[in-house]
Amino acid sequence: MLPFSMVYEDRKADSLIVMPAYYWLYNMYALERNAWKYHKRDIRKTVVQHIETDYLAPDTAAELLQGIRLLERWTGYAWFIAEHMDSPFPDDAELESKGREVITNTPEVANSLLVTGELMERSNRPVRIVKVVRAWNAYRQMLLYYAVKSIARYLSDYGIQYEYFTAQVPETISLNWVNMGGQLVPEEKVDALRASIRTGLLNSWDEIHDMYEQWWQNYPRDRAENAYEVLRVLTNSTVVSSEQWNELQNQAIEIRKYIEEQVYLTKKKDYTNFYRGITYRNEAERDAVLGTIDDNTFIKAAKEETVAFNAMLSKVKASMSK
Repeated sequence: MLPFSMVYEDRKADSLIVMPAYYWLYNMYALERNAWKYHKRDIRKTVVQHIETDYLAPDTAAELLQGIRLLERWTGYAWFIAEHMDSPFPDDAELESKGREVITNTPEVANSLLVTGELMERSNRPVRIVKVVRAWNAYRQMLLYYAVKSIARYLSDYGIQYEYFTAQVPETISLNWVNMGGQLVPEEKVDALRASIRTGLLNSWDEIHDMYEQWWQNYPRDRAENAYEVLRVLTNSTVVSSEQWNELQNQAIEIRKYIEEQVYLTKKKDYTNFYRGITYRNEAERDAVLGTIDDNTFIKAAKEETVAFNAMLSKVKASMSK
């Protein structure tokens, strides 16, 4: 419901506390390194099952969009409660609209509200959602970064101009994807596979596995189209113009910079936090166990990723001016 959350109990108040987007906000090192290490440790010589290891992917995008709607709806509900509005309450669409208005226009009001979640655990105790404004903005950051990165990668890898790509994108694209054992596939393609099996069009495992391989070959394009639909939602427009695309790329560069900085800062806690430090006799022992922060392999990889990401966007921007 709310991706990348921290969940903990407040036993004194007998309530559950949920902090959405916690890892993006406070532990980027763990978030980014998990995706990196899963890819790094996949040393299969023969790859039969393709696996998406990025934590920002089409299925996650759908969850992030749902998370944004829930934060807006629950904030809208909390606002109506605080304003002592008489029942009946507005429908979900109106609550989301009000919540979005409060979060974007008066964040200090949103932060003062008692925002509670629904259907998050099988219990009667309240579920409190904290840091709503920061989480809402974080989810939008994650979606923007995912969308720009996915589209730019496709354009860069296949030498396609942005205007040509957008001209081919369908008017409406479903954001529903299915995780098929680590391989992500648009839901309609999975439904088509089931239909083909039922009708006998596919009647062997080899034929089914060949379909998986076709899905993987089409994945870069499908992911790029999914990303474009995400940009439509974020910009509230049916067509994302070239001017908008350039501005979104600039924002993505800043987000990538934030990611790299947070990777460093969240790892730095291992070296500066007093309570982590007391587990070692001295700094020399700590560095012998952890290594120095500047020699950390993943921190170096994060810096290299930033350079590669910026270079990719520069290539995409250059192709638009031709």
